[in-house]
Amino acid sequence: MFKQSIYLILLLNIFSSTMLVQADCTQQLASYFNFNSHLLQMTAVMRNGQVFYTRQTITPFNVGPNILMLTNGNSFDVLCSDNNKCVNGASQTFSTKINSFFDAKGINIYPNGQVNLYPLWRIPADPVYRFNLTCSPTSNVFYGFAQENYFAFSFVNGTTVGSSC
Repeated sequence: MFKQSIYLILLLNIFSSTMLVQADCTQQLASYFNFNSHLLQMTAVMRNGQVFYTRQTITPFNVGPNILMLTNGNSFDVLCSDNNKCVNGASQTFSTKINSFFDAKGINIYPNGQVNLYPLWRIPADPVYRFNLTCSPTSNVFYGFAQENYFAFSFVNGTTVGSSC
């Protein structure tokens, strides 16, 4: 039931924003390429039904003269819908964090909205996820599709997944 609710929310989000979408997110992304770190919230809905969620820090990285990308500097821990834990007698999904990457630069977001994503949790037949972000001028949600998998990103305030509380 929980997975179905997440799918419904994601589908409603997609359908409600299709009227105001833009293929080029350069203007909406520009403020994040300012040499400061940002907290990125990511949700991935994979074609096999798995859902991954995280909030992690990404940092601009210089890849050439006047060329920046936003990338991870750590393992970019995620929570997976398949990892359930019994908490106070009830099954709790998204209860165990797992690593997304062995090292830095596993997620690359470029100023034009191109994304390269190399997660350890990818579907085995998928070598890499490459897609262009779609955005709306009235929303802080960026999303894209690769190999029939859905990825949504937003820049948020708060704490990273797995941080002390």
